[in-house]
Amino acid sequence: MSKSVSELILSHMADSDQDECLNSLLHAIKVGLESIGFEIDRIQIPFTKSCGFRHPTLWGIALTWDHINLYNNSIIMLHEEHSQESVDKELTVERMIQDPLIEKRIGPYYRVLISESRFYREILNQHALPYPIFEKLREQGYVDYCAFALTIPYAPVPQFMSISSRKPFPEDIEELILPHMSTLSLAVYGAYRTSQARKLAECYIGPKTGYRVMNGEITRHHTSIREVGIMFCDIRDFTRLSEELGSTKIVPIMNDIFELIGQAALAYGGEILKFIGDAVLLIFDQDKVSRKQTANDMVNSVEEAICLIKTYADETSLPIAAGFGCHIGQVTYGNIGSKTRLDFTVMGPNVNLTSRLETLTKTVNVTALFTESIAQHVSKLLPCGTYSMKGISEQTKVWKLPACEEPSY
Repeated sequence: MSKSVSELILSHMADSDQDECLNSLLHAIKVGLESIGFEIDRIQIPFTKSCGFRHPTLWGIALTWDHINLYNNSIIMLHEEHSQESVDKELTVERMIQDPLIEKRIGPYYRVLISESRFYREILNQHALPYPIFEKLREQGYVDYCAFALTIPYAPVPQFMSISSRKPFPEDIEELILPHMSTLSLAVYGAYRTSQARKLAECYIGPKTGYRVMNGEITRHHTSIREVGIMFCDIRDFTRLSEELGSTKIVPIMNDIFELIGQAALAYGGEILKFIGDAVLLIFDQDKVSRKQTANDMVNSVEEAICLIKTYADETSLPIAAGFGCHIGQVTYGNIGSKTRLDFTVMGPNVNLTSRLETLTKTVNVTALFTESIAQHVSKLLPCGTYSMKGISEQTKVWKLPACEEPSY
């Protein structure tokens, strides 16, 4: 691609927000291609795992821009819908061409696969059109369509891409686009990797913590002292459940429970920092939020999680419950580990106290316990006594939820 067009694509991607890197990719490519002499009113890139897309929760997403609706990413495919990993790993262009169902699934992109130049054009004002999508595009006023394939590093099959226009493309549209495939491929690959890194950080260590890592807090010993809400949650009788259900059945159940806990925390500004076997460590790191607000958010989060878990237990007829320990205090927050393996976590006496607090819920036979750091701001919490806990030098006063909000088990 000529230097001027390359600079157009790079500048539009560089100016974009990291959260919008895929949408910005479409706009950048549109601007770049239009600079060589034609108009684009619709552009689509169907990102899929097979084509190199790597997302922790999505197998694929058909990202589309058009002159009316602008950006549309509503067509998504989950990993659960494409769970045959062996098929993905062995997928090749040759096998796709030989698959009798592949043309029905990917439509016009099949013509790209079987084309020697990996380019396909269709004039949409013809009476007979080979694919239903062309009929829809023609009804929307489009008259010309082109699809082509980009080569993405480490991807088993090409990355498809299509452009459409309400005006005819130049007759030499293929000759105009083909010389620029390498730059388009690199632009897509760069957007892939930017999106992947952000989503992996968000999914593996939380949206707020992941944002810190992505913005440079990545070196060992890079820590800070912060006051945060700390919550430990442990699944009750996990060992017994595992023995009764077996490892195959227990995993999806645990995933469901963790999803409910994370959902409740996220609704009130918290996030899961890490999973520890059958336990979860959550933090409420709410900048510019008062301790009172954090305390109330944590209690509300616990109540919602308890409600969601109880509903799930009733629906599945499984004896599922959880215990919660909650505290607010200063922690060391940041990177620890070896030179080659780091973890972004929280450490300190207040973390230890919260962990012991959750363990104490089993002894006291309640669902959740809170320290004075929370109880002083939430009047409905009830005193539950003073206890000694392993590793904690002083006895600790604890509070519990009102009896009417404690589930029976």
